[in-house]
Amino acid sequence: MISRYCFLCSEEAALRKIHDGLIAEGGGLKEILAVNRAIDSKRSLIRSLEDRLYLNPLAKRRGLPPEPKAKAPSQLELAGFGGV
Repeated sequence: MISRYCFLCSEEAALRKIHDGLIAEGGGLKEILAVNRAIDSKRSLIRSLEDRLYLNPLAKRRGLPPEPKAKAPSQLELAGFGGV
């Protein structure tokens, strides 16, 4: 999974270089939009892998089990009869 993530990141970086080159050369609008679509699809795949592999802070937070809520003590426990 990590190798796939790294491979997608390198592909996305290569697509960004192609995109920057097309803009610098004044490439056609269709080519630029096609590269933009390819970059967007790579980024969505990268984002889903980041969530699955817990590579970003939000994914780490979502991966934690919820903390149990503290139970309010009953009247018997307050009176000194614990565990009844």
